[in-house]
Amino acid sequence: MRVSKDKMNILGEKYSVIIITELYERGGSLKISDFLDLITNYRTIEILSKKLQEEGLIEITELPERYPVTMLSLTEKGKEIAPVLAKAIEKL
Repeated sequence: MRVSKDKMNILGEKYSVIIITELYERGGSLKISDFLDLITNYRTIEILSKKLQEEGLIEITELPERYPVTMLSLTEKGKEIAPVLAKAIEKL
């Protein structure tokens, strides 16, 4: 299987692997704010989430509550690569 440069670029971006593996290890769906203990800039999480969504790795859902909540979850494609990334991190 050949991997395009664009696909590798998104995985090479700072924190992208953290978002994917955290979603995988913590059950699939998390609020953006759940990542603030790992990635301290909320805007960074938003920007990177949109890039991951464009690549089809995560879904972004806005919950219309009193205070809007943004949820991130893995797509099927994201679920395929997340265990591979988690295993690679384990070996480091």
